[in-house]
Amino acid sequence: MLQHVRGGWIIIVSRLHILLSWFIVYGLCLTALVNPGYAQQPPTAALSRQLVKAVERQDLASLKATLAKGADPNSSDTTWLDTPVFIKAVSAGNSEAVTILLGNDAEISQS
Repeated sequence: MLQHVRGGWIIIVSRLHILLSWFIVYGLCLTALVNPGYAQQPPTAALSRQLVKAVERQDLASLKATLAKGADPNSSDTTWLDTPVFIKAVSAGNSEAVTILLGNDAEISQS
């Protein structure tokens, strides 16, 4: 008798798990249909990190690609110094990165 009740609970929990999974999948699909750019837009924090890494590595192709995705040219690194990307490019002496950032409306004086 106890085993039968336990088995019944397992079946109920299993069915609820499947139902919950379908609701999650349906919700994600509905979100993607209502807002087609939802799945394509990376978070701004991730874009900022990519931009900082591109400037640090002096990878101009990655810098251009990250800016094309919508990264903020005035973003800063996430260290305690909070150094703006533009200042990092200037400090590294990377004139090409400075030109690219200025072309994407980077602010020279950031306070």
